[in-house]
Amino acid sequence: MNPFNRVEFIGRVKELETIERYLQGSEEKKLIAVRGIGGIGKTRLLEEVYSKFGILYKICKIIDFDNNYFQIQGSIITHIAKELMDGENFINFFRLKKDYEKFQKELDISDLTLKEHNKTLNRVFVEEFNRFTKNQRVTIVFDTLDKLDLKAIPYLKNLFEQFENILFLIAGRSENLDRLINILPKESISQLKLKKFNEYEIKSYIKKKRINSSICVKPQTEEKIAILSRGKPILIDLAIDRIGIEESIEWLDSYSVDDILFANRHEKESLEKRFEDGLISDIIRAENRIDEYILLLSLVKQASRLEIEKILDLERDERDSLFEYSKNSVLFKNIDNSEVGLHDEISRLLELHIQREGTFPKRERFIDRSIYVLERELEEDSYSLSQKAFIKQRLLRLKLHRDVEMGTEYFIEIFEEEFNIGLLFKYIKPLIGIIESYIDQINSRELKSSVIIHIAHYHIKDGKYDKTYQLMSREYSTDLSAESRVNLIISLVNAKIRIGKFEEAIEASKRAIAISKEEKNTHLEAKSLNMLGWAYRCNGKLSRAITHYLQANQLVEGYHEDRESQILKGWIHNNLAFAYAQKGIIKSATKLAKVAQKIWEKLEFKIGLGALYEVYGEIHLKYGYYQEAITYYNKAIDIFIQKGDKDFSKRAFVERATANIHANRLDDAKEDLEYAVDIYIDVSSLDVRLEFEKGYIATIEDRFEDAKEHIAKAIKIHEFHPNPEYMLFSIYLQLLILIETKSFDNEDKIKEEYEKFKREYPDSNYYLIEAIISKKLGDILLLKGAVVETLLEYYMESFLNFKKHGESEPYSIYSQLVDLDRIFQQNSISSDRIRDIGSGLCRYWEENRIGEMYPETLHILSFWRDGKVEGD
Repeated sequence: MNPFNRVEFIGRVKELETIERYLQGSEEKKLIAVRGIGGIGKTRLLEEVYSKFGILYKICKIIDFDNNYFQIQGSIITHIAKELMDGENFINFFRLKKDYEKFQKELDISDLTLKEHNKTLNRVFVEEFNRFTKNQRVTIVFDTLDKLDLKAIPYLKNLFEQFENILFLIAGRSENLDRLINILPKESISQLKLKKFNEYEIKSYIKKKRINSSICVKPQTEEKIAILSRGKPILIDLAIDRIGIEESIEWLDSYSVDDILFANRHEKESLEKRFEDGLISDIIRAENRIDEYILLLSLVKQASRLEIEKILDLERDERDSLFEYSKNSVLFKNIDNSEVGLHDEISRLLELHIQREGTFPKRERFIDRSIYVLERELEEDSYSLSQKAFIKQRLLRLKLHRDVEMGTEYFIEIFEEEFNIGLLFKYIKPLIGIIESYIDQINSRELKSSVIIHIAHYHIKDGKYDKTYQLMSREYSTDLSAESRVNLIISLVNAKIRIGKFEEAIEASKRAIAISKEEKNTHLEAKSLNMLGWAYRCNGKLSRAITHYLQANQLVEGYHEDRESQILKGWIHNNLAFAYAQKGIIKSATKLAKVAQKIWEKLEFKIGLGALYEVYGEIHLKYGYYQEAITYYNKAIDIFIQKGDKDFSKRAFVERATANIHANRLDDAKEDLEYAVDIYIDVSSLDVRLEFEKGYIATIEDRFEDAKEHIAKAIKIHEFHPNPEYMLFSIYLQLLILIETKSFDNEDKIKEEYEKFKREYPDSNYYLIEAIISKKLGDILLLKGAVVETLLEYYMESFLNFKKHGESEPYSIYSQLVDLDRIFQQNSISSDRIRDIGSGLCRYWEENRIGEMYPETLHILSFWRDGKVEGD
């Protein structure tokens, strides 16, 4: 086989002149966006710029996002560093990179440690890059930006902002290019829109293509190709290559040049469409090795020499000949020396044709051979996890091409496999993108619902709560089995709770319980009761939550030993322990947590263990053991980040911030909250708490205006994502600011908010926060000089709730009395008022036998009853 040589670059004179001006730095632009339709010549222009100006202006080799390697963000800066490395340049970067890669292989290393190493690696790269560009401007070239993951756009923005003396030359079609341009300064961008070849350029291209390829093309055929190609070089290449293979394009010979020239607009458009479709149809017939090669690459996207040899059953010299051909044809993209891919426009045209016309004769054989070869590759130990992940993506596409239901089952299998080994976001996200385009083609309702549940699970963990809610609201159906219906409802409840639709979540959970009971399925009933308990807990009804958790727990006692059943049992114990801890029933919480720990450790189920560490953190927080709480939150965070669980990670950072605030480690708390902010997920009630914690820190640091701003933000979010516990945080924080600033203008409004809360959530059982609020309201009334009877009502309510919560510093009853004694002293409260308060509390102590439970409090009350403070 003689390879058809690529045509030398033609035209684009003005575009090259414009780009050279920017390369010279004569015009202050930092980014040139090259846009145009597929097959118009964007890649050829970038290649010409690199070939013509690369050495003179220091242009890095093209970074083409068609190459899977460049989908990994760290690979971009590594490529640039290799391109610019000269002598001592980037020595530190590569040393740190080697250390980072070594750390990545260590299973027990904290992901936070890895994150810090990655930050350092990026910082050192930017420093060394900018040191290099002090003396010479550098141009970085990106191609096929439309293939880049949308989430990577901010990463490119960061490079744009941090690099100095740099020019970016970027080519793409529309969406991603527009997204990038819209977030960059307009004055630093220039856009080049490539036009189709003009008549002279078309004829020149055809002539050079014909001569280079040593193909004989009739003059009339040349003219017809010139008209019907519409100035798209890739169609010219396809047409002349086809003539080189088959000597003519049979259907095209049936039309004269005049037939085409004098056709009306509609007829001409029809002929142009037939020209394009005809060229693709010729490939699909697969009557020669080149067409088979093209069709194979359209299926597997990119392939190695060995894969091509095995799938097409080639001799080595045949394989090498095909590889050589692809190097010299614009129809292909050479990924590197060992792999090749298809030009994205050819892939697009083939996919459109197959969608419209159906399959091609050798498709199933190609797919089956490809599946066989790739499955053998997965068994090889030499491949890294990322390489195996890419193979699985290709296998999924192939199996979906072969049979949608077979592909769907494979998706579920590898989703659960990747999920269980902790590679959730890095490798599952592309699988979601692949399967989503096939959902409507899944005929089995059961299989379809299973896929949707898995996608919902992914979106929840990725923090896409609104997307999950919309997906699950649309997909509930009574035609499904009881198990599928209950699982769909549970996924919906998951989303409803996170976006604050608690009443809806409660009703949906009850519906799931009813279905489970009707089917007499105790596993589903326990699962549904567990969700109902969570919905009540988040809605501030802890007693009801505990009741339903206990019912679920009773159903799973003596449960089956299979993994799924044990996981459910572990979650129920986790949730019940957490609810007990929140209610202050610490011994029961600890006992349940230990049972859960045995389950998770036996199953080696990391996410469950991470959630349990949060429970332990909550328990130690209640006891006032802040360092121990922080230690457990550290463990939880390490697991959640390693698993890529954004949902749990963000919550754990906020919880650790709370522990750090209590431990008076405000800088650490601020850092935790910044980490939480950096984890981008949909807005939820957790953002309310995050703002309150920021406000609390600001209050401690006497930054009261900042605190008020955070409270205002929290209240605004709370309107759309309500949570009763966080409503209490708002009331508490506002009271704290009033006391610290001694400005009581909003006192009545805050009191009304608290009374409203008690009316709406009469059985909330948030004893600690309610105790603190009542205490603060009593303190304000004391400072305002209110009558003793009124402020005593709040103090008595406060001490009752402290008693219900249980002893934990600094929130023991004794500590609160010491704090009140401090207020007496600092504000010179009169002896008569102290005596009246002391007498009232002594009566309350006797009536409720508090003194018997907390004898250490009695001596303080005896001082007050005499109109004195402790120490007088």
